[in-house]
Amino acid sequence: MTKESKQQQLVADMADLFNKISAYNKPIMEQALPGLTLSEIEVLELMVTIEDANVTKLAERYYMTRGAISKITKKMQTKELIETYQYPDNKKEVYFKLTSKGIAVERKHRRLHEFFYQRDKQVFKHVSEKTVDDMLSFLETYSTYMDGLKTRSS
Repeated sequence: MTKESKQQQLVADMADLFNKISAYNKPIMEQALPGLTLSEIEVLELMVTIEDANVTKLAERYYMTRGAISKITKKMQTKELIETYQYPDNKKEVYFKLTSKGIAVERKHRRLHEFFYQRDKQVFKHVSEKTVDDMLSFLETYSTYMDGLKTRSS
């Protein structure tokens, strides 16, 4: 196998693995968090990490359109997972924060991620720290490259 074909296989295998992980985790998430879509759950998770989360910031981080994020956040408001706020000196910008219900859902989501890690950690039992470091470095490099593509296409 040539270096180029190995690289193509790596990209295909990464996508396949991501899809497989999602397929295995999705029914567990849906059972634990009924009535919520994966997008709503992921947006909740993002809101915890983004200061003054708004539609634009969420769209950039979730790689979705602002229109799609607006629809998701409206549904989340209806489900009382989030609420909006504004600063007195800037009535134009609308920001989101989690409600107590949203915080409870996000905590449950974090516990699910811990469950998934505990379930899957045996895979890493025989993987050296250097290999993990190399993989993390590669993923960071690839992610940065993809971010550059997004910037150039905007």
